[in-house]
Amino acid sequence: MITDKDDRVWVSNPFGRNPEDKPEVRDGLLLEFPRPAGTNAAKLCCNLQNTLWASYLQGQLLALHGRELPDWYALMNSSPAARAALFQAMVREGMLLVHVWNGQVWQEAGFFWEVGPSLAKDQVLWLDLSNIPGENLRVKLESTAGFWMINSVVIDYSPEAELIVTELLPEQARDHLGQDQREILTDNDGRYYVMPAVQDWAELVFVAPPLRKGQQRSVVLKSSGYYEIHVSAEGEPQRELVSRLMAEPGAYGQYTLRMLNQHVRTALSKVE
Repeated sequence: MITDKDDRVWVSNPFGRNPEDKPEVRDGLLLEFPRPAGTNAAKLCCNLQNTLWASYLQGQLLALHGRELPDWYALMNSSPAARAALFQAMVREGMLLVHVWNGQVWQEAGFFWEVGPSLAKDQVLWLDLSNIPGENLRVKLESTAGFWMINSVVIDYSPEAELIVTELLPEQARDHLGQDQREILTDNDGRYYVMPAVQDWAELVFVAPPLRKGQQRSVVLKSSGYYEIHVSAEGEPQRELVSRLMAEPGAYGQYTLRMLNQHVRTALSKVE
């Protein structure tokens, strides 16, 4: 199912799980690859996508701040410690964690950051195998149940290729109103092209150099920015719940399963 990029996708299934049973809160895949002798590094190449459920839950988590949501955003913008704590919790609960088997325990090897639910994306993680024994490489992919879809996974042991990297600035950058945004988008200087509505867009034009003889070309978009989820900042803040979800491993997964099970019960009650 996951050996090729095709229309077959492994989907983490959150249904029918007991949120009070911590092992059921997590889900993932155990993979094993043949390993050539003498290889001390590898590239784990995955075609990944997040579920709509995972995307929906981001808004639900923000809504727990209630009327204090603007204050929370201000804290994230001003406090490196608060941002670091949020980052740690996001990785632990929501990202696709990667572990490799070192012969005794599962060893942390990194993670894949969220890619969103709109389309699958190719992601690559470099693995250090210098202290990993064996003729086979065992890899575990794991996250909170219901968050990830995996189309394909392959391992690449080839050495790093010599690449010619050419960075290009946009020759043109016009938004949907015809306004020139090139000056704003040329430098990473803290100025942003702001798109407050989903209907907003900009078109960027780059002039590519001639393709070198005997070589192939890949195109990578290098960008920086951020987005805000549109959530109504109303109601009482659930400070204690938010603190526990951020601090306690697995608590967020339990929270999401309880919410899902309640949605299922409500839906079934309407058809009975």
